[in-house]
Amino acid sequence: EFSADYYDDGYYNIVNIDFSELVIHEMINKHSEKRPLMKWDIGDMTNMNYNNETYDVVLDKGALDALMSINSSETIEKANQMFQEIDRVLNKNGIYICISLAE
Repeated sequence: EFSADYYDDGYYNIVNIDFSELVIHEMINKHSEKRPLMKWDIGDMTNMNYNNETYDVVLDKGALDALMSINSSETIEKANQMFQEIDRVLNKNGIYICISLAE
């Protein structure tokens, strides 16, 4: 619920992305009334549909963990694609924050 906490603290320009349509619909239903400016998109973190240099911050809460759950050359390539996309959508002075439970 990081997004909701940030929104409640006054950060309203928040876009959440998840590959699961079900998750996105659940979050829209849960948050749309109280947090009407928060946006929820179905998407792929390795191929995002956002313009270059759009965001000040990308907050990754478990996406890298999910992606790297299997150690293979394919997952390493997907992780590299994700990092390239993060770099592309962050503005020049943007920050990537990764919250991981990986050991």
